[in-house]
Amino acid sequence: MAHIEGFNAGVELKKYISGIDASVDIDNLESSLRQAAVDVRDIISPEVYSLYIKHVELTDIPDAPAENEASSEAYLRWKMMEEMAELLRVPLSAIAFHHHFIWLTIRVSNSGVTTTKSTQETTAYKYQTSEAKNSLLQRAYAGYSDLIDFLTEHADKFSDFAPAFDYKADDLISQYGTFYKANADFTSLEAFDAADWTQAPASEVFLLEWTLSDQKRESESLIFTNYRDFDKYYGIDRSAAFFIKARHIIRKNIMSHLKPRFGTAYPADLMEEIKTFLAYQTVADAIIRLDINWLPESIRGPINDEMNKKGGDVQFIRENLRNKLIEDAKDFLKGIDMARSSKAQTGSETPSFIQFEVKPDADRKYVSSL
Repeated sequence: MAHIEGFNAGVELKKYISGIDASVDIDNLESSLRQAAVDVRDIISPEVYSLYIKHVELTDIPDAPAENEASSEAYLRWKMMEEMAELLRVPLSAIAFHHHFIWLTIRVSNSGVTTTKSTQETTAYKYQTSEAKNSLLQRAYAGYSDLIDFLTEHADKFSDFAPAFDYKADDLISQYGTFYKANADFTSLEAFDAADWTQAPASEVFLLEWTLSDQKRESESLIFTNYRDFDKYYGIDRSAAFFIKARHIIRKNIMSHLKPRFGTAYPADLMEEIKTFLAYQTVADAIIRLDINWLPESIRGPINDEMNKKGGDVQFIRENLRNKLIEDAKDFLKGIDMARSSKAQTGSETPSFIQFEVKPDADRKYVSSL
């Protein structure tokens, strides 16, 4: 049976979105599933999504090990791909239904656009459909984060060859685009020696597509370790999807505000302030630059509330929210500049006001402090 983005029937979707009717016709969802696939590829990369499609189309499935028999490498890899596919279907199905939601409430025909009402059922209230759509987005973004965590944790780790380095058996390296595994524990010499290594085909490097993806590499080149680190400085509902979508905004703010001040070396004692500024400035810019549906719920909620009001001014609420965050970001940046100025005046890490600190002498009866 031909599948649509990994789903063969509407009932399969119910496993990932329990609130829907199991009788939903998957053919009616095809365009929305295709659009959802575009969104998912934008977060995890087209290459990783292709791995998913290849997996669901696989017919030659490795045999499960017999009792008391060790699992084969092929079977273990297949099991991990199966787990990845399960995680990927969560945001895929939720986003598909979010795209399709309007078509669940109206019917377009030659007679025009109509909606269904009967003695048994009537169209849901707007607040109900809004809550349902928001629930779908929350489900999708939680699913994205679980999927990103899985990809990052299970991708085979490798690094470029390094001289005078202590390698362990089976350590994986990349040398001029070719992968090698260490034959045994050893300390490398100055030059790469093929005798110490066994070549590993790129096809055997698990989730290499994720490791080399722009989404992963660009996100790791920022000041924040990952989306969880960003979430410590501005709550984004631990959304890996938002962090990946906003990576270009983060990089722009680094180049515009931080690189002129610090170059590429950031002082350790100011990292908390730097990350806080960068998080607030990024969210402020994202409010205007990203689609509303990619924003954290703490931002998306007030904007959607305004959208649901009769005569609501969405642009006003977006700009108002952004301006509040911009002011906070400016204050954090001002504090960073004051700390830098203080260091420059004293010529050390000690703040300049310390030189005026009064330290009472226990041997004196009187102390004057101005």
